[in-house]
Amino acid sequence: MDASDAEKFDGILLNVAQQAGSIENILDTFFGFLQRKTDFFTGSQDEAAAEQMVMKYYKKHWKAGQKRREKIKKRTALPMRSARSVRKKKRKKMKRNTKRDKLNLRRRRKKLLRLRR
Repeated sequence: MDASDAEKFDGILLNVAQQAGSIENILDTFFGFLQRKTDFFTGSQDEAAAEQMVMKYYKKHWKAGQKRREKIKKRTALPMRSARSVRKKKRKKMKRNTKRDKLNLRRRRKKLLRLRR
């Protein structure tokens, strides 16, 4: 099933997920549906075959999820910086703050002088 086919069921499945409330309930609901409305459990003589089918698709989507997780992790990872560059950045920030504080102090003094007149 390709991505466009898979997405056509998203609305229905999201509704089920919201009403079920948890992953365990979603799985229980889905397997209950298979048991009541399909021959998934009654049509097969071999329990291992049904279990293999479930695990096949679980592993497929697990691998896809792990790839997606790694992409997200790489995208959100902070670049490694040396201790020297970190110290340099801190010094630069302190200088900026000091200049700003001096400028603010001058402005306040001027304002006070104007008010006294």
